[in-house]
Amino acid sequence: MSEVLETKKAIYDREVVLGDNLMFANIVPVVNKNKLIGVVASFRKKDELYHLAKELSNIKEYSNMLRAQTHEFSNILHTIAGLLQTKAYQEALELITKESRTHEHFIKLLVNIVNDPLISAIIIGKYNYAQEMKIQLKIDEDSSMKEIPDHIDREKLITILGNLLDNAFESVMQNKEKPKIVSLFMTDIGFDLIFEVEDSGKGIDKNIVDKIFYRGISSKRDAGRGIGLYLVAKNIEFLNGKIDIDESELGGASFTVIIPKKKDI
Repeated sequence: MSEVLETKKAIYDREVVLGDNLMFANIVPVVNKNKLIGVVASFRKKDELYHLAKELSNIKEYSNMLRAQTHEFSNILHTIAGLLQTKAYQEALELITKESRTHEHFIKLLVNIVNDPLISAIIIGKYNYAQEMKIQLKIDEDSSMKEIPDHIDREKLITILGNLLDNAFESVMQNKEKPKIVSLFMTDIGFDLIFEVEDSGKGIDKNIVDKIFYRGISSKRDAGRGIGLYLVAKNIEFLNGKIDIDESELGGASFTVIIPKKKDI
């Protein structure tokens, strides 16, 4: 409330802890005849909104995953059908074998790296989307994400990871001059969980790099942009983590998220 009194700017949907409850706080200034006379604060329990948002988020993610998967396999089936109709049986067999091996290798790699179903699901969904958009999503084979402490909110992790991958996909789609490549590295070795997402896009505009995590700030001109990285920053803040931005060896941007395993008491 002191912050709002000083800045005269309203605060909406800020997460705060009151006792044992996680709440959303809205704090707005009260103005009478252009004079600030006080502030009003309202609080809502997060549980109900959280569960509803969780369900909607999961449904959207599953829908996108199924849509991407259906579209990708539809293209492959049409190609196989065409090869069979032209009696190119060997080429059809080679395509089937190639697609089978590609997906089998990816799933096996993911199983060896991640044992959390939510983390696996978001990566598989993004992989299928990348396949549809002709983006090469690479998972570093040295990754490991099996020791996630129980107190760390998985929903926040998938929000962070999902939005970083979406941001990378959009970046490489804008850069027509280079191959569309996105790389993901994860490790739980040591005292932190570390996620690193790199892309071959055009990188972050230096004019907005200091503000990239603000709501509404984006290098894209489309309306409704600037929400994904804002959500990334807010969820990282909630998990007491940090995020660093650098230039990627792929030529675009590199985002490194560090989340401490130890529970903040």
